Amino acid sequence: MIIPLLRESLRWESLRWENLRWENLRRDSRDGRMGGIGMKNTPQRLIVERTVREMHDHPTADDVYEKVLPLLPTISKATVYRILNALEEEGALHKIRVPGSADRFDDDLTPHSHIRCVKCGRIEDVQSLFLPDTGWITDPKGFQVLRCVMSFEGVCPECLKNQA
Repeated sequence: MIIPLLRESLRWESLRWENLRWENLRRDSRDGRMGGIGMKNTPQRLIVERTVREMHDHPTADDVYEKVLPLLPTISKATVYRILNALEEEGALHKIRVPGSADRFDDDLTPHSHIRCVKCGRIEDVQSLFLPDTGWITDPKGFQVLRCVMSFEGVCPECLKNQA
């Protein structure tokens, strides 16, 4: 039932119809590990994950919702939020917490930092020096460091150009 709806409402080029077949979605879903925390591999879940992976711009949950809505007209915003939070809890995505703004999601799981434009809010990945055992600290005070989250703020090239 959902596949005909998907085909009729497909509106953006990055997700091609041939890639939305159930078999392809299931095959691309991190080898079936997505259900590891109690959620099923539903078409909604698979499409939300693929959408985040294809957006590459650290989308908010609202951005993801707007992108999947033409494909899944009956999906609720709450479902998108639940799926994204489950993917983050499972370790398939990182959640970027932005003070005073909506959380963003990142599918790049390699160690890296972020830089956010204080004018337009754009977020980009930046490479940074990372100490494999402890991150940026030399004495973790007995803590087991799980990951280092570091963000930088600045003004992006487009905003600098518009300022001049």
